[in-house]
Amino acid sequence: MPRTAPALLNSVTLDAAGSEATLQFKGTGVAVLGDYTVNGGRAEVLLDNQKAGEINAKKVPNTNDNVYWFVTGLKGGAHTVTIRVLPSEAGGLLRIVRAVVYGK
Repeated sequence: MPRTAPALLNSVTLDAAGSEATLQFKGTGVAVLGDYTVNGGRAEVLLDNQKAGEINAKKVPNTNDNVYWFVTGLKGGAHTVTIRVLPSEAGGLLRIVRAVVYGK
C-alpha cells in the first residue's frame, strides 16, 4: 500500500535557481506530486546522488496532472531524492505537494 513520505507531509515551494528539497525514504518506488502552474519552473532530480530526470512544472493547456516525477523497481531499502531548481530566464517555481512511497 502506498504511503506519504514523512519528510513531505507539508508542501514545499521552491522559487529560486539552486534551491532544493530532499526526501529520504525506505521503499521500492516513489512519486513526487506537485502543482503545475503558468509560472512553473524546471528542476533536476537526483536519486541516490545520480541524475534521474527533470521536472518541468509549467502547466500545459487542457491537462490535469499532478505527478512531477516517479520511479519504481528500486531495490528495497533507504533512498534519497533531491530536487534542485534549474536556472531559467523566465524564472518559475515548483510547488511540491507530497510524495507517495511504495514498497518497503
